[in-house]
Amino acid sequence: HLRELVKTLLFIARAENGQAVVECERLNVADRLEKIRSFFEAGASETGVSISLQCDPSLSIYADNTLFQRAVSNLVANSLSHTPRGGSVSLEAAANDSGVVVEVADTGEGIAPENQAHVFDRFFRADAARRTDKDRVGLGLAITKTIVDLHKGRVSLESKPGHGTRFSLYFPAA
Repeated sequence: HLRELVKTLLFIARAENGQAVVECERLNVADRLEKIRSFFEAGASETGVSISLQCDPSLSIYADNTLFQRAVSNLVANSLSHTPRGGSVSLEAAANDSGVVVEVADTGEGIAPENQAHVFDRFFRADAARRTDKDRVGLGLAITKTIVDLHKGRVSLESKPGHGTRFSLYFPAA
């Protein structure tokens, strides 16, 4: 666990100092998102949460495959850990005027307004009630933001306590 923590911190530090290597290629977004959805499907099913995907099969972006999958997987894992039995997590992607937006939305507990500005900060964990996994240290969303920044994109969220959260990753057109 400590080794993974150190690797993650080194990745973020390298990215912030312009030393991270990004190997971009043309990716079929629907294929990548389906791999992520299917990876999490069994775990979601065990906890009584449905996971769905909506994406044009021909949608593509120019991105680093490994980093793209890590960024989206972090969001899906986070959504699943904060969505109760009977809830849902959805992955959606679509083209917009400036590129592609990938969204991960859940019907979970939501994030308090005072915490929303900090969720992408390293080591930030909202409160004791949201600390469902003792091995989590609050780096997943910081990594996601770092990855999107490396792709010259941006990330945003909308959340309403008790009604869920929607994270949006904007990747610019190639």
